[in-house]
Amino acid sequence: MQKNIERCRSGAELSAQEYLRRLQWQIADLYKGHELLSEVYWDQGRGARWVIGKPGDSNMVSEIIAGICGSLIVHGDCDTSRFAYYSGHPDAWSRLCWMGFCGDVGYYVAQKASIGMGRSGRGSDDYDERVAKHDLRDCIDDLKRSGFGQDRQIAVLTDALEQTEDERTLRSFLSENDRGWDLWKHSFGRVVSTPVITGHLALQRCAYLLLAKYGEEGPRGGTDG
Repeated sequence: MQKNIERCRSGAELSAQEYLRRLQWQIADLYKGHELLSEVYWDQGRGARWVIGKPGDSNMVSEIIAGICGSLIVHGDCDTSRFAYYSGHPDAWSRLCWMGFCGDVGYYVAQKASIGMGRSGRGSDDYDERVAKHDLRDCIDDLKRSGFGQDRQIAVLTDALEQTEDERTLRSFLSENDRGWDLWKHSFGRVVSTPVITGHLALQRCAYLLLAKYGEEGPRGGTDG
């Protein structure tokens, strides 16, 4: 699965939004045909375990756990992700809908993943060289439009286009050549991480499967099963 996703990371420059869309399309295709393989509820529906996948096929099989502290955990044939903290209705179905039906992946979903995954040391964002080059060019264009007095800053950013191999190299170059502009603080090349996108799409697929099976009220009205 990971090798297939990596193919998306080669090619021309693109924005963070386009990066997100492309990866969403690619990963969503891996969840096509997934069925609800298992569902278990406890604590009057406050906790739940769902498994989605294709019968007899372990590819992208995913287990979703609605556990304590208003969190959702996704793992299986994908990198583990955790989304927190939901403080609305106590039932697991409402919590799944909270994330699964949220369309704001670039900000809200990523933010909840950052909260949920922060203690594990794995954040909700990543670095992509193509996006970094796109961001640098955008910044250069903005400075050119702003008019007089930006030549030195533009020169540094232009040279930085050759220092985008990884985020550490880029930030070091910008820091070393900064003249009070704080360019190194910019989030050049930052994108939503693959585990967050994969986890969200698993939640989305599971939510739609349960919606189709039970309707808007959700599984068993939130009772144990």
